[in-house]
Amino acid sequence: MENVDLFYLACERMYSTLATEIAWVMDTRRMTGVGAAQRQRVVEHMQRVDHVAARYVVGVAGVVESPVMRGAYTAITWFFKPAYPIQLFADRQTAEQWCMQQLAGHRK
Repeated sequence: MENVDLFYLACERMYSTLATEIAWVMDTRRMTGVGAAQRQRVVEHMQRVDHVAARYVVGVAGVVESPVMRGAYTAITWFFKPAYPIQLFADRQTAEQWCMQQLAGHRK
């Protein structure tokens, strides 16, 4: 099993126990690209967890430096439009701040 499969399995297990809202920071700065097969796996994972993610995920902040990775995020959302917002940022601190704002907005 590849690391990405282990990550997806861990996410799916975590989603099965959620009782409150969450926001993700996906730091992809070390990634150099995502091929079509990998993008398809991301879409399939998002579809599998959508019934829970739509209820509990208030946002995903992608930390992206590479134009290739920025394009990968765009391509993924062409195939699957999640119920929650996805925003891209150049640095982790801004991404984390955005996630905290998303959480605060949903807990009022």
